[in-house]
Amino acid sequence: MTLAEGLAEYYTVNPGLSDPSQMKDKESARYFRNHDTTHVIFGTHTNFINEGVNDLWTEFGVDISGDDYFMGFFNSQSGVEITFHYLSQWHALPAMLYYPFQLLPTIKSHATDMTKLWPWDVPPAMYDQPIGELRKEFNIIVINPDEKLKHVDFSAKMFGITLLFALAFLSMFSACFCCCCCCCHPCRKSSSGVMSELKRD
Repeated sequence: MTLAEGLAEYYTVNPGLSDPSQMKDKESARYFRNHDTTHVIFGTHTNFINEGVNDLWTEFGVDISGDDYFMGFFNSQSGVEITFHYLSQWHALPAMLYYPFQLLPTIKSHATDMTKLWPWDVPPAMYDQPIGELRKEFNIIVINPDEKLKHVDFSAKMFGITLLFALAFLSMFSACFCCCCCCCHPCRKSSSGVMSELKRD
């Protein structure tokens, strides 16, 4: 399966996502195509925890700065809509923040072991290459968050600590979100579709 075929399947198994090719804003389309491509190459799903894992892996394993990555997200209309969707699921935010950071050492290790950073703007020719060959070239080893987190205890104490962190997160960005005017674009809501085919080398 080529990277282009994997990206097409990613949209098929995640029907709640809007296709960047249908976005009117070219910068938003470019941003989300690049972001979705990292999901395919890293083998991550689109639920809360996997999104957190993918964001952290992008921070350490992709040639885009953290500022550009997050500002590109918040400056896009779809990014604002996704954020409001996450905020509507506020009860899930503590777990969303807690569990990915439990995997931080693993994510950093996998990113460090990569032979080179994954390109944020993927050259067109790379989309014709098999995913397995690209993972081998970059030494990308897929992480299974569910397996890694199987024995992690999300205690009441950790829930409280993470909830405070989540509230701080919400406070930090609330002013920015309130200033954004939502237009009617298809929301790229999370989907828990299984991408077993994309995880095969």
